[in-house]
Amino acid sequence: MCAVICGIIVWRGWNNESLRIVFFGFSDADAILVAYGDHSALIDTANKEDTQELIKCLDSQRITRFDLLILTHPDKDHIGGAVDVMKKFEVGAVFVSPFKKGSDSEERLSEYLAAANKRVITPDAPVRIGWGDASVTIYPPGGSPPDLGSNESSLITVVQYRDIRAVLPGDAVGGALAKMLEYPVYPCDLYKLPHHGRDDDISEQALRRLQPRFVVSTSESVGGFVQKAMPAGAKVFYTANGSIIAQSDGRDMHIYYAGE
Repeated sequence: MCAVICGIIVWRGWNNESLRIVFFGFSDADAILVAYGDHSALIDTANKEDTQELIKCLDSQRITRFDLLILTHPDKDHIGGAVDVMKKFEVGAVFVSPFKKGSDSEERLSEYLAAANKRVITPDAPVRIGWGDASVTIYPPGGSPPDLGSNESSLITVVQYRDIRAVLPGDAVGGALAKMLEYPVYPCDLYKLPHHGRDDDISEQALRRLQPRFVVSTSESVGGFVQKAMPAGAKVFYTANGSIIAQSDGRDMHIYYAGE
């Protein structure tokens, strides 16, 4: 369940020139809305049992369509609600990981995508989508799918709005994070910890390289080694405590829990 009633997600000083990122209040599951002007993207769709609450959250934001649906990898806590979301909302393009897990959730998704004739993109090189002064870039995982697990095959999304950068790496661990650090993704203002903040050697390295001011974990806590690697002064937010809202005018960023 969403940890905060969706109807009280209110933008502070919002206008059409604000970049908005919402991390919906699911614990140990990802669902992230990115919106700018008339454009929007949804990154992951939480678990299937979270679907109705997710749709309620999206309806509360007057969302009717997504330019992009980015499904970072085929774990059920990331793609569980994808089919029902696509039945409810128009979607321009669907980005998927090259990894094939063979799960029931993935099979249901694949069957729907084929039957609905959706535009599906499995990137093998970075794809940049421009939204005026903002952009969304989707990076493929490093390596070949047979050599990678599901998490290591996560797509990595970087949102840029003028001087502000947010890095959203799905559950990328190991080689996928190491590959990310070869791209122009740092320093950044906002970083979502991969794999719900669990300890990983490259996760620590990424934190030190990225030096984010704001960190979000889709969990109720983070691993001890990740905590030690946290940049001095970084503010950490947890979706187990409620939906998290980040807003930017392209020069600065403000982030807070819904309802504050």
